[in-house]
Amino acid sequence: MWSGRVNPTLVSSLTGTAVGHALEVGCGEGADALWLAEQGFEVTAVDASPRALARGEAERTTRVAKDGITRNVRWIASDVVADPLPTPPERYDLVTAHFLHIPAADRKVLWKKLVQAVAPGGTLLIVGHSLEDLEAGLRRPPADLMFDHTELTAAIPRTWTKRTVDLHNREQSTPDGQSVVVRDIVALATR
Repeated sequence: MWSGRVNPTLVSSLTGTAVGHALEVGCGEGADALWLAEQGFEVTAVDASPRALARGEAERTTRVAKDGITRNVRWIASDVVADPLPTPPERYDLVTAHFLHIPAADRKVLWKKLVQAVAPGGTLLIVGHSLEDLEAGLRRPPADLMFDHTELTAAIPRTWTKRTVDLHNREQSTPDGQSVVVRDIVALATR
């Protein structure tokens, strides 16, 4: 359900990044897409759920009605593994996917598409739940849908100017309201 909160790793990772065309894959109800649009990006937001996209558009419309600031988001319902990524543009200045935990074979296909969608000089940001958090008492995908440092690093071409894969800490609440520190695996790369 809609939280309206942007993923903190997106905010911290994009400090100083030039705006342009952004592709968010697995956008859900669009909190990250809306935040990107508020920063000045022209956003293409893709998700398999038309209902989630409709909620994102409703929130976009509400925000525009409140403050009059245009937020440019193109919402597209698509199976990102089976379907081609949306164009135009042919390549994006920013390509991002947060917590898109799918089977390994599908990840390999999708990550290749994400890499190809990044324009020269553009940024790729992939964030997932760390395998280290499986015992944290929080809802997490099954281990076979999660990925590790080695797999994520291998998805980014060695020829890119920047390739980092790290674990980032953040606070999250358990279902019973306790605050715990969780770790996300984060790939940040520049083509």
